Amino acid sequence: MSPYTTAEEILKRAPVKWDSLNYQPGVPFADETALKTWLTEVITPQVEAIINNACRRPDFLRHTDEVEHFNGDGFRDFVSLSKKPVIAVGKFEIRKEDGTWDLKSAANYFLRGDLVRYHRILPQGFQNIRLTYDWGYEGIPEDVQHVAAEMSARFLQKRVAYKMEPLVRVGDYRTELVNPEVFTSDLRGFLEHYRLEAAAIV
Repeated sequence: MSPYTTAEEILKRAPVKWDSLNYQPGVPFADETALKTWLTEVITPQVEAIINNACRRPDFLRHTDEVEHFNGDGFRDFVSLSKKPVIAVGKFEIRKEDGTWDLKSAANYFLRGDLVRYHRILPQGFQNIRLTYDWGYEGIPEDVQHVAAEMSARFLQKRVAYKMEPLVRVGDYRTELVNPEVFTSDLRGFLEHYRLEAAAIV
């Protein structure tokens, strides 16, 4: 999985000296490489988890062969897939009276956004419509990369400004990262487009 940001991008936005957080020579960072390792292995995963949580997503990867069932109501000709964005529908199946599944030709339905419209009214039944589809992203969206880099940079600048030592429990970083001074409303705004409905949480 590609990281949402890199230590290099963070330091480009927060050009601090590698020893700015040291409380004595060489501690905790012996050089710039050590600082970058800390940003990559400790801070970036925390930032990614916060972004995922804010967007109600497990991640920003491509997911294949997602299976979702629907109830046919006897008067609609479409279903709305819960995982977004939808990339492609692989199978559209309707359960027959004998319990087996009837695979429909792609010519009988089409995808528009997260809606899959069938060529006729869907038959009434419980969990009798089954779709298999791909959803997610081919790469980390630029907005997400921007938010991850900015959050990390603001976090780092704040710690340097207040002379805060980096050696705290990992859970404490999360508290600092979600601080309104770091995870600001403008950054949250960049993520609104990626936020899933509550029902779609994995």
